[in-house]
Amino acid sequence: MRIPLPLRARDLSKILSSGKAWRGPIQFQNSGMAHPGVREFFAEEARKRAGGTLVRAREMRIIYVTDIHDAFANLERLLQRTMADLYLIAGDLTYIIFPSYDKAWEFMGLQEYLLKIKKNEKAEGTLYGISRDILGTDNGGSEERRRSAVAYIRQSDEAQRRLRAKYDKLAGIFSRFSDRHIAAIPGNYDMDLRETSLKDWNLHLDSVEFDGLKISGYGGAPVQTPGVPDHIGVRFNEGYRDGEFFSEPYDYFKKERPDIAVTHQPPYGFMDTLAPKGHVGSIGIRNFIDERPPKIVFSGHIHEAWGCRYSGGVFFLNPSNFGRFVEVNRVKKGGYFFDLIVERGDLQVATLRKLEGERILDLADYMLRDGELRKLVLDERRISELSRQAPRESHIRSISRFRRLKQFFLSHENEASRRMIQDLRVIYRDIEKRGMHVAFDLLGSLNFGIAEPSSDVDLIVYLRGEECRPDPNDACSIPQPLQAVFDELRRRRMEIDVCDSLDLDRIERAIRAEDLEDSHLQRFAFYRSVCRPVNLRLIKEVENLFLDHPALRRKLETAVREYVRIMISSARHIYSFKKYQSRLMEKGIRMPEEIAEVLNKYLREA
Repeated sequence: MRIPLPLRARDLSKILSSGKAWRGPIQFQNSGMAHPGVREFFAEEARKRAGGTLVRAREMRIIYVTDIHDAFANLERLLQRTMADLYLIAGDLTYIIFPSYDKAWEFMGLQEYLLKIKKNEKAEGTLYGISRDILGTDNGGSEERRRSAVAYIRQSDEAQRRLRAKYDKLAGIFSRFSDRHIAAIPGNYDMDLRETSLKDWNLHLDSVEFDGLKISGYGGAPVQTPGVPDHIGVRFNEGYRDGEFFSEPYDYFKKERPDIAVTHQPPYGFMDTLAPKGHVGSIGIRNFIDERPPKIVFSGHIHEAWGCRYSGGVFFLNPSNFGRFVEVNRVKKGGYFFDLIVERGDLQVATLRKLEGERILDLADYMLRDGELRKLVLDERRISELSRQAPRESHIRSISRFRRLKQFFLSHENEASRRMIQDLRVIYRDIEKRGMHVAFDLLGSLNFGIAEPSSDVDLIVYLRGEECRPDPNDACSIPQPLQAVFDELRRRRMEIDVCDSLDLDRIERAIRAEDLEDSHLQRFAFYRSVCRPVNLRLIKEVENLFLDHPALRRKLETAVREYVRIMISSARHIYSFKKYQSRLMEKGIRMPEEIAEVLNKYLREA
């Protein structure tokens, strides 16, 4: 495969190792501060354009979580780290009631024993009531029956006390965020919240009007939940009685006619697939949706049926579990939630996000385009983990080692790097307001999160279509609005080196045509393998298309391998890693042996 002229060894080495473009870098001086001048410049520009400012329609931000599973500390962290107009929580607030697994197994054994009695004797009522009946008769049966009934009552009472204590704790958290609008429904692991200290936040069999939208909730699920006494669990009233189908959720939603329905149990056919059973959702909720479609249906319960669907004008959303959940062969950690923007009652975008430690990560965007739901994957690795599938990424060994090393350095990212990246976000957001699309990939020390105040900001610039005017080196000339920003930053002593600039529209055409010789596509494939993005969504629109063409990616690996070979053979590249390592050592951070071994193997390839 031909390596395009601008990327022969001498030039590529210069780009990747020194951060200098073949085109002539734009030199600025970085003060190392938070660069308030950047914000002042844009604020001044905004004031100049104030006469033409558009007034946007009222947007409402909704954060939706479900299946909390006792993750109260993380829920509090979510409330601390976000600011939404409305927080909706769809049940399974609790998960483990008893203080130990032994106690839980003992109680589940009692449940199983009494369920057999109920079935064999065709008894009516709850297991708690059956236990009381056993003890209330002169002939309560065998000693084992009486002993089991006593134990079940005692442990059920203990479970109820523990549940109430959990709800008291959660109510305390909600009370500390009295400025937030929070509404919750119970799941199959919960009591009826109307009978607990969470009654003020309850949405089960209740409705609220918010920003012109009616929101109604119905909790619970039609299952016998192991470890939860059936007489205190919220009832999901749906089934057959005397051969006739009845459904309380159907009756309730039909009466309320909500714009947004919040349920723990999903509707039949939407977000309800459970292997190997298939669809397990509520017929009643589905019947209501078919008859009087709301705008949005939030559900949970089926953790693996996550995501967003759009059908018949209705959005169906399930972010998967927020709290950890023990599955047959793994522990699913959770942290997932949806962050939605709703404008005039219509969903504009729903972002699947994950709370991971102190960070909130964007995994995927869902939005309606031309009547079809579009999914934009933002974090390939974490979406693959959630899907339990292999990621659609490069398997070139040297790139895998490079990424592992970069992830280590990023785990110790410094404040100077965070400030520089924030300044770049200010730039692209303001440029977007002017009608221009721009994104960046980062090289050098900023790519690794350990830039110093005097470090260059080494960039790959991405533009769209008419915004890219080719220069003699088969790159894009920097458009005047972006050049004006760079010129202003020069006066404000911030240093930026534009190392390359590519046309995303051209790359997209090359992907669809499977044009292996297109130099922008080759360079894009390489940069996306090793760089760190700013304005990820613009880049991902094209990268996801590229990932959807596995045969093309395999063919392009020849070019990517050549670029990697040139990169790692550069003396400056090797020196950079030693420089990054010494910066960490100055902070007292030593590289773990396993990471040092990865670094040694990576550099030996040079």
